[in-house]
Amino acid sequence: MSKFQNRLSNLKRPKILIKAAKIASQTYRRSRDLSRVLGYSHPALNSSIHQQLFDLEHSINQKRRLGDASYDLKTHVQVLSALLAEVSVDMQSADHTKLSGTEAFFCTT
Repeated sequence: MSKFQNRLSNLKRPKILIKAAKIASQTYRRSRDLSRVLGYSHPALNSSIHQQLFDLEHSINQKRRLGDASYDLKTHVQVLSALLAEVSVDMQSADHTKLSGTEAFFCTT
């Protein structure tokens, strides 16, 4: 499990918020959604994207917990869905990398 997968699994958020983010992540497209969520064109490195999304989600969650008037539920769902989708893409690509290795090939045949 990567550092970001571990951090994601340790997030403690209301169930309804996570459920909404999971539903929204099913229609997530990086080319369309990431720049809107981050507010600018996204960096090339996935780890940088993940870190920025975690930082952004953390600051939004702080507003939620403090009852800040500037808290926006829609933005929180968008950021969480982007985070779920981006980390899930990395998990899938890691699985493909393992399957393409010679050792894995011989173990699976």
